[in-house]
Amino acid sequence: MSEGAREKLLGFDAREMWRETGSLLHPSHSRSTFLLREDVKKVFSADVLVWPSVFDGAGRPAWIGANPPFWEDLEQFEERLPGGAPFLRIAATWHIEPASEEEARARTGPHDAPARPQTRDPAWKLLGFDVCDGSFLSGLSDCGYTPRERIELAPRWGPRLDEHHLFTRLADAFEFRALTDRRVAEHAPFFVIGLWKIPGQSATMPSDAKETPA
Repeated sequence: MSEGAREKLLGFDAREMWRETGSLLHPSHSRSTFLLREDVKKVFSADVLVWPSVFDGAGRPAWIGANPPFWEDLEQFEERLPGGAPFLRIAATWHIEPASEEEARARTGPHDAPARPQTRDPAWKLLGFDVCDGSFLSGLSDCGYTPRERIELAPRWGPRLDEHHLFTRLADAFEFRALTDRRVAEHAPFFVIGLWKIPGQSATMPSDAKETPA
């Protein structure tokens, strides 16, 4: 399914590393409403409602690029990084199957606008793959599962997710994307978004960052 997929670098962000995922939930919600693995302490996601950015309205220019919350210019992004609390610097990539190239040219999803640099640095380490709509709402970790859906989906998909609730294999992410297009049709189409750790000024993170999988 992932063979021949095109990778598009979307941009950059810095994400907080001082809160557990449960602290971000509304008191009326449980972790099982949004997660297919309940043993995950820290969820990583392209979705800032799931994994908040360290930038707020006061610390970010009005225009950072065509795909906010991701900055299109790495140099400009790094110049604005705040000090203090721990965070990870990340890059986001959009993975487009050959059959979906038409979708990539539509205005329903991420914008196929150039980032600077235009391609991913091989030194960046893969964190995993998310499945998001065009506004980076995560269909994996931010579109609630009914109790019945969770009973059906958790045994099948939970083992394919890592300790941060991301897919480790691109093929699994594409397969889950197709399911999510049907399950959450009001937000479809969904897209596969890769998250990468940029070495340098960051918080400590697990040492088992992954190589790019097929």
